[in-house]
Amino acid sequence: MTRFFVILAVLFPILTAAAETLEPDTLEATTIHAEEGRAPAQYALGEHFRSLGENREAHQWYEKAAEQGHTEAQFMASRTAIHGVDWSDNPIIYSEQMRLTEEKEFYWLQLAAEGGLAAAQVEYAREFWSGRQVESSLEEAALWFRKAAEQGHREAQRQTAANYQFGIGVDQDYAEALRWYRELGAAATIGQYYEYGLGVEQDYEEALFWYRKAAGLNPDGLRPDGTPGEDALRAGTRGSKTAFLALARFYENGWAVSANPELAMDIYRVLAEDEDRESMRHLARIYGEGNFVPRDARKSAEWAFRALRGDDMNLFDLLGMVLLPLYDPEDTAEPMEKTFHLAAEDGEAWAQWLLSGHSKYSQGDMEPDTDAALRWLEAAAEQGHPLASFALGQRYLEGDGVEQDDERAASLLYTTIESVQSRHDLIRQGSHTPEELSENRDHVVASRWFLGRGAPQGDLFSMCGLAILQASFTSQHFTEPEEIYQWAFIAEARGLPVPEQMMERLAEQFPSEAAEEGKRRAEAWLEANPE
Repeated sequence: MTRFFVILAVLFPILTAAAETLEPDTLEATTIHAEEGRAPAQYALGEHFRSLGENREAHQWYEKAAEQGHTEAQFMASRTAIHGVDWSDNPIIYSEQMRLTEEKEFYWLQLAAEGGLAAAQVEYAREFWSGRQVESSLEEAALWFRKAAEQGHREAQRQTAANYQFGIGVDQDYAEALRWYRELGAAATIGQYYEYGLGVEQDYEEALFWYRKAAGLNPDGLRPDGTPGEDALRAGTRGSKTAFLALARFYENGWAVSANPELAMDIYRVLAEDEDRESMRHLARIYGEGNFVPRDARKSAEWAFRALRGDDMNLFDLLGMVLLPLYDPEDTAEPMEKTFHLAAEDGEAWAQWLLSGHSKYSQGDMEPDTDAALRWLEAAAEQGHPLASFALGQRYLEGDGVEQDDERAASLLYTTIESVQSRHDLIRQGSHTPEELSENRDHVVASRWFLGRGAPQGDLFSMCGLAILQASFTSQHFTEPEEIYQWAFIAEARGLPVPEQMMERLAEQFPSEAAEEGKRRAEAWLEANPE
């Protein structure tokens, strides 16, 4: 009955909030009206009993009012439906009770949403996101979020603005997104729309107005020249970081204000001290360029390293975590090395990056070949592979296996920053497709190489590596499950053990028909390509 208690935990704040307990005289009169069948009184009794924590009694009164078309009661009947059941300890009976309860929840929710209740419309929209009781539809979700937004529901307005900004269930429309951000009074976001010219003409003065508004600057917090004082700066950046970061850009570049790079540096430093990674990236750039501060490669490299040390690097695939642990090196060392060396010598940066961290070169019981590891790392970094650039930059920053070189470290680490930033920009602006976001990711590039060269040549590790890659990144990949199964079966037929965990994952994700079709394709391939 785990799910039952999880649902109770989720509903508890809803079932205890904003309900009104009736005074004795009022309760008596309300009960009389409720028993006479008056829906508002029945709803009021539901609220009374909910305020007392008597949710079963509350549900009964909500449902009576709901049956008469009372929209608020319909919504609460949906919310409290779980309390209207005598739950069985028998798993089979319990499962059926849960199914019927979920249907009843959805029934009342749908009526409340169609009756125009904004809170119900938001929940109804989420149902189209989840596909729990209806077929999943981003378009329907967007429609119901907008209905609630038009009634002033703040959460729905935020989601509707995001829907238009990113094209979720609607055509992307920056002007419409901006309209909803105005409804919300989202000053920093409005400033961004004017700064970048999204849905409006680019206007730095208007952007500056909204950024200052978002930063909460007032006459007491301004210097005589109109710039924020130190107290306002430190207090404000703990609030709207977006706005203060934008102000720093404006003061640095002299957009709609007199250039004040010293103030920009103050803002960047304060934000960076609060672990803001974008500010760290700006500091790395500024010290690297040396335009209005003395150029300092060491500081540039240190700020770049701090900016990259956190979650940003998760934007890129640690491909070795997928491939390398799945094989016993004693059984597969030769095909693994053969495949990776072939790809690396072909100039594939992902393979060069993997070889730089291979146990033969950098770890394990055997004497590591650090020269080879460094050679492959340099080769991958030279092609701009972000993880290789980051790792090599850290080596030069710390003098780890190489002569310490701040200039080289700064160059490598800032190259990585630019790779990360370009991806951030795509995500932030919503001007991307899944293919654009994954185009240069290791698993896509490696999979194409496996498919185009290694696997067709009959290399066993390439076949299985391709299958593993495609299985591990199925949600982000363009390959159909039948093709994953095909390469797995081919590798297995040629004597290369396929990891059980991969086959189990495939079986969980895809219908048995996909395995059958994959096996048929594998048999056809094996017949056409005899050993």
